[in-house]
Amino acid sequence: MKLRFINAEALDKTLKASIHSNGRLGFSSEAAIKMGLSTEQSIGFSTDDDNPNERILYAEVYPNQQEGAFRVYKAGNYFYLSTKDLFDTLKYDYADGYFVFVISKEVIEGKTFYKFKHRVNNKIKKNEETQMG
Repeated sequence: MKLRFINAEALDKTLKASIHSNGRLGFSSEAAIKMGLSTEQSIGFSTDDDNPNERILYAEVYPNQQEGAFRVYKAGNYFYLSTKDLFDTLKYDYADGYFVFVISKEVIEGKTFYKFKHRVNNKIKKNEETQMG
């Protein structure tokens, strides 16, 4: 038998972003690093018109401030976007602060995008079911 140990630090971490109760989109530290976020950048979001019922957003990171895109802000080591109006328009129910996206990198027509797919938080649902009896 030949054992090969796996380095936990070398594994790809799940990239996440969450909508806070104030409508800001906050990035996990892993996501900010992988996306190369900085305060000079902005992020543009799009949806797939062929699949309007999907809770998926596609983001393009711009190297500078682009008209119509969301400016990247930083507080301490934390990166975020002021996206309240976006999520209100899309009718995302984020008021409880538990709206989480899993982020994956996609290449579409030769351009790099980040796919933001809504993740249902099963822990919360289990807690709600337990409280209901």
